[in-house]
Amino acid sequence: MAKTFRCQIVTPAEEVFDGEVSYVDLPAWDGQMGVMASRSAMLVQLGCGPLHIEAADGGRRDYVLRDGFAQMDSDRLTLLTESAEPFESIDLAEAERSLAEVRSKFSAAIEGRSDSAEAIDTLTRRQQFHLQRVAAARSRSGR
Repeated sequence: MAKTFRCQIVTPAEEVFDGEVSYVDLPAWDGQMGVMASRSAMLVQLGCGPLHIEAADGGRRDYVLRDGFAQMDSDRLTLLTESAEPFESIDLAEAERSLAEVRSKFSAAIEGRSDSAEAIDTLTRRQQFHLQRVAAARSRSGR
């Protein structure tokens, strides 16, 4: 049984990662999900949240993902996502500002009740994403 498998992360803008890994913890739509080598085929909708990769060389990579799909087929995991931001590239102050801005828009939409349910859902998803960015930046900075 193989102990590693290929993992590829692709966004609309670029290929973020392509390498041999031993374990991936991904944010499925309904919660975190672990993937190891020799896993049966799957197709999963991704949500917003942390992605943790244990590389075959022993290193670790952490990203915040925003929506998409993950497919495992023949010991190859492919993640197609709107965004994959490395933890180390997230500036805590900027992430907190972005979260505050989205929260303000969300509050205005709820209070005004003029936005459609679809617009509120979009703001909810954006808020979840920015919460994950803040959590990632805080975990890196020890706050």
